[in-house]
Amino acid sequence: MNELDSSAIIRDLEMLLDQLYYWAKRARESRSTSDDDGLGGRGRRKDGPFVAVNCAAMPEPLLESELFGHVRGAFTDARAARTGLFVQAHRGTLLLDEIGDLPLALQPKLLRALQERVVRPIGGNEEVPFDVHLVATTNATSSRRWRRGASARTSTSAST
Repeated sequence: MNELDSSAIIRDLEMLLDQLYYWAKRARESRSTSDDDGLGGRGRRKDGPFVAVNCAAMPEPLLESELFGHVRGAFTDARAARTGLFVQAHRGTLLLDEIGDLPLALQPKLLRALQERVVRPIGGNEEVPFDVHLVATTNATSSRRWRRGASARTSTSAST
């Protein structure tokens, strides 16, 4: 991979992360409960489940399965179907802690889930709708993370 390819990849990833934050903010604003009287939103959010996941603490395949769920037989150890965290948090709050450390391959899948408000469990054929109040946290700015990733990719590609 040459330096030009690395720059293009980094630029694309920055645009993807910007879109992710845009859609997360838009979803939050459209599902805001602060001005609600409790009949349509606040009551069900307050009484709904609170589900949290640390995106930095899990390897990518496990995190994907945790977020979106899987059907029985989707992979070697999938002896039973598992409901993903988006669906578990339905009509409640989903906290994505350390979202800045979300694996790059999962970012487009998360973006689609936020845009469409549906998830497809791994190995499944049906999309499952969800309605959550999304809260995301990170301790790093996106530009610092992308620069750090770019340096690692440049040194890796230079040494191979």
